[in-house]
Amino acid sequence: PDLFDKWDRNSNNEVSRHELAVAMRKVEQSQLSYTQIMSIFDENDHDGNQVLDFPEFCTFLASFSLASGTPLPEAVAFLESEADNRKDVDLALEGWKMMPYLFNLWDSDKNGVIERKELVQ
Repeated sequence: PDLFDKWDRNSNNEVSRHELAVAMRKVEQSQLSYTQIMSIFDENDHDGNQVLDFPEFCTFLASFSLASGTPLPEAVAFLESEADNRKDVDLALEGWKMMPYLFNLWDSDKNGVIERKELVQ
C-alpha cells in the first residue's frame, strides 16, 4: 500500500486518472506512452468509476509490468524509486506481497494454476 498511498494524493483510498497522470509524469523513463498507460488504467478500472481502488491498483501494476516487459517487483521498485528515490529492495518486497492477491484474482477457476486463458480474459 505504500505506493498506492503515495499516488492517492487526496487520501480518499482511490487513485484517479489525474493522480495517476501526476505520478506517471515523475516516471519519465517509462517505456510506455501516456496513452498506453491510460489504456491500462481503463482496462483495470473494473467498475468503470474512473478511479482505481486498491485491488484495481494491484491489477494495474501487474498490467503495467506485463505491458512494459518488466517483472512485477522491478516495476513496482522502478515506479516507487522514481517517485521518491526509496530503496529498490524494500519496494520489490512490497511488490511480492501483492502476489497472493493477484494470483487469486487471475486463478479464476480456483484450481491453483494460472492458465493462459485466465491471463487473457
